[in-house]
Amino acid sequence: MLATLIAALTSRVAGPAATAVALVLALIAVGQCSEKRAEARRADRAENARDLAETSLATCRSNTRALEASIAGQNAALERLGRETEARTAEIEKARQATRQEAERADKAATALARLKPAGADLCARMLAVDEAVKENAR
Repeated sequence: MLATLIAALTSRVAGPAATAVALVLALIAVGQCSEKRAEARRADRAENARDLAETSLATCRSNTRALEASIAGQNAALERLGRETEARTAEIEKARQATRQEAERADKAATALARLKPAGADLCARMLAVDEAVKENAR
């Protein structure tokens, strides 16, 4: 077969036409080969882009899960702090009311002591009466 091809290419009658046809066929073969290589490169680039996108998506999903877990933890902490704040606020209000009541009692005692007209014949008896009134108010 190769001998027939060589004979056709070197023939004086068919040689130039056969050579032209052979060159055209060779150019077509080179073009197709180049086109297939270009398609292979495009396919490789597309596959690489897909792999990169899949990796990015996996990273995004992982980050999303981590962030959601973090947000859930923060929400739980906020709820716990809210409950603690409410409890402390109630304790503070209770202490404020107790302090107010104690202040009112002390105010009444001071007013009663200020209005006190000690009875007694001498200064010592009056001082003892005042002392007794102070002791009564302190109880």
